[in-house]
Amino acid sequence: EDSCCKEGTVCEAPAQVIVDCKEEENVRPFKWGHVMVLLGTVSSDAIAMVGPLPFLPMYCREQLGVPEDEVGFWVAALSGSLNLSNCVSSIVLGHLSDLHGRKVILVAGLLVTVICSISMIWIYDVQTAVANRVVLGAMNSNFAIARAALADLVPAGH
Repeated sequence: EDSCCKEGTVCEAPAQVIVDCKEEENVRPFKWGHVMVLLGTVSSDAIAMVGPLPFLPMYCREQLGVPEDEVGFWVAALSGSLNLSNCVSSIVLGHLSDLHGRKVILVAGLLVTVICSISMIWIYDVQTAVANRVVLGAMNSNFAIARAALADLVPAGH
C-alpha cells in the first residue's frame, strides 16, 4: 500500500497532505482546450463590440448619410445602444444558459454577432443601424456566460 494514500500522512512532495484517498483519485486534469475556446469567444465579442468604434464616424457620414453636425450623436447612439442592450440582456441570457446549457447560448451569441457584424455592410439608414447594434448587444452577452462556463470548469474549492 502506498504510504502517500493514508489519511493525514505527508507525501514525498513538500507541504502536500493527503486528506482523503478518494478525493485524490477523482481529480480531473484541467481542460485548457475549453479555456482557449472561451477565450476565443470572449475575444471575438470584444472585437465585435469595440472594433468598429474608430470607423463609426466615417460610417455615419459616408454610408448612412448623416449630416456632419449630427455624427457625434449617432456614433454615441450606435455604441451606446449596443452596450445598453448588452447590459439588460445579460441577465436573461445568463438565466437561459443555466436552463439550456452554456454552449447553446454561446454559439447562438456568436452566430448573431457574425450576422449583425456582416449585415452592417448593407445598412444605409441610421435607424436600422441602431436596431442592428441593439440586436448585436442583446445577443452578445458572452462575457458573463463565458465567466460562468469557466467557473464550471474549475473544480470546487479552487
